[in-house]
Amino acid sequence: RIEESGACAAFTRQVWDSSLREVFRRGESYLLTEKTTYSDQTVWESGRFLFHLDEQAKISSIAASDKKTEVSFSKLDITGREELPGCHMSLKDCQGQELASWISAKEPYRIKGVLTPGEVYYLEEIRPRDGYAFAERISFSVSEDGITQQVVMKDQDTKLRIHKVAEQEEKTYIPGAVLQILNEDRTPSRAVSSYGDFQEGDPLIFRSGEAPRELCRQLCAGYGYLLHEVKPPSGYAFAEDVAFTVSKDGSLDEIWMTDRQTHVTVSKTDITGETEIPGNQLRIKTTEGAELVSWVSGTKPYELVGDLDAGETYILEEIRPADGYAWAEEIRFTVSLDGTIDHVDMRNERTQAEILKLDAETKEPVPGAVLQIRDKEGRVIEEWVSDTKSHQITGSLAAGKVYELWEKEAPKGYQLAGKLEFTMPKKAEILKLLYENRKRKERRTPEKPKAPDNPGIPEAPQEPGRITAFYESQ
Repeated sequence: RIEESGACAAFTRQVWDSSLREVFRRGESYLLTEKTTYSDQTVWESGRFLFHLDEQAKISSIAASDKKTEVSFSKLDITGREELPGCHMSLKDCQGQELASWISAKEPYRIKGVLTPGEVYYLEEIRPRDGYAFAERISFSVSEDGITQQVVMKDQDTKLRIHKVAEQEEKTYIPGAVLQILNEDRTPSRAVSSYGDFQEGDPLIFRSGEAPRELCRQLCAGYGYLLHEVKPPSGYAFAEDVAFTVSKDGSLDEIWMTDRQTHVTVSKTDITGETEIPGNQLRIKTTEGAELVSWVSGTKPYELVGDLDAGETYILEEIRPADGYAWAEEIRFTVSLDGTIDHVDMRNERTQAEILKLDAETKEPVPGAVLQIRDKEGRVIEEWVSDTKSHQITGSLAAGKVYELWEKEAPKGYQLAGKLEFTMPKKAEILKLLYENRKRKERRTPEKPKAPDNPGIPEAPQEPGRITAFYESQ
């Protein structure tokens, strides 16, 4: 009954209660109130029913019917436009007891007649769909009016931003690197959805550009991966693999990979390897013979930064050595993969010649000859007087060049020898020359014949008609 003092009667209704109570009178109004005691012992008014009894009313019973609670759970992507199937979900009460678990589908998941009005519950995501981040736990209370309640949980995409830069202060982006995402066991990772540039199941291989590269919805939240360089850009070394873990909460993960430029130094030194030799014409070519770079050596090693490719083999060749040095043999070398500085040392030996003056007949050394070496233009390179040993010339003659050996003055008693033309060998070997002289031949005057002491008179000829003249010596 509605009075200032409150209700006429109060009672507790249990599920098994079927009590009959005669508490109503005709001509009065009544308010039926429902109060619910919750698990935390709080009491809330959960329903009201107002009614009036006139004089003719005859009451046999009053029924108060409750609707079953109904909650609809939607798992959506971040746009909120469509259901996101494949997410593992769990519903728990305030004590952490799991009441239901399911995998989201294309339709909302519904729970009817299980949850208590006014109680607090928690919706948790045990595992999101591949390519999506974990959503935060949602707490909610079941409404008391029996209206179907909708609980919506949205998942963000996993997001990865990859920076491929040079090892410089400016962090310049390097285009052209072939990169790949690997699993922690180094097996190829594959796209988990058909999104962006990838189809589901494709290996995650791509090229770097002049800006960061982003990957969305292709990796699993909370999983570990490796960023691997399949092939660096030309002139750069291979970078080490970069390990990373995809954020669970959908945060943007920034991954940086830095490349060094390849670095090769070329030294052109004497045979000791201590002194740089300027003036040598050198070049680097591919194994197929294509020239990449050429230069003339100086007093310091020649440096090539970013000119050669990591892991490739090249040939260092001497086009022409400095005068006085022999040609060095070609050197093959391979550029380091990790950007370590590679040192290539090509050493040159000085040209060497030995000249010995010999007797053409006895083959014995002949001292005293004044000898000269001249170039083709007639310039005297070296002059000396022969002795019983070979004359040695080191570093004065250019490899591969033609020279002439002349005898300026012959030794006493020998004829003047003619010029001897020779070519200095290109390789580091000693040129041995034998320069022969022949002795002079003396001119001898024949002696006057002596007259006979008694020449005698010849006999008369037996044949007539022949005249024979006789002369007497005086």
